[in-house]
Amino acid sequence: MKYLDHIVTILKTRGFVKNGAGGHGGYVLVLPAEELFVNEIVEALEGSLSPSGCADSEKNCKRSGRCVTRRLWQRVKEGIREALSVRLSELVESEKEIFSHGERVHYI
Repeated sequence: MKYLDHIVTILKTRGFVKNGAGGHGGYVLVLPAEELFVNEIVEALEGSLSPSGCADSEKNCKRSGRCVTRRLWQRVKEGIREALSVRLSELVESEKEIFSHGERVHYI
């Protein structure tokens, strides 16, 4: 529960969720799931998707201006971002599709 509280606090601070109505309201998305992308949520929770700090900014490394691997790290970062550029609603639909064969889904 402590870990989930930490995640929800970050998501609230970043404007992804808000408190639901009522005493047992839980949390609700601020925007429709069609407008939220997984890469944005992951970046909010984990920080940069970059495998190396130099891919985020030249200021992170004094050698970045003459480093042959910087462009490679930037391409990796963009590849990760692109792979996670999935709408939250698409994940929900995929889950419905996977479990539509009578399997039960257990939520925490």
